[in-house]
Amino acid sequence: MAGITGFRLRQTSTSQAARAKSPAKRPAALYDQQAQDRVMAKINAMGETFYAMSESEYDDWLDALPQDEFFEFMSVMIESDDRQRQASSRAA
Repeated sequence: MAGITGFRLRQTSTSQAARAKSPAKRPAALYDQQAQDRVMAKINAMGETFYAMSESEYDDWLDALPQDEFFEFMSVMIESDDRQRQASSRAA
């Protein structure tokens, strides 16, 4: 039991330290602009077909992306989701 308690104490102090860091102190994210440009060109070339894909087609499309393009696609989607959440919270 002492090991588990000790682990929980370390985990708590670590998470508190992580929360104490401001985003300004963290290093800037590293983006691969070329990979992002390639994946966005693929999406633009598909046009509305991209948004009309079934879930299985979307899964296949994601699986076919090279790793660097997949990471950049995910970062774009996360940023888009964050912007939508901020906009909806300001509207509320």
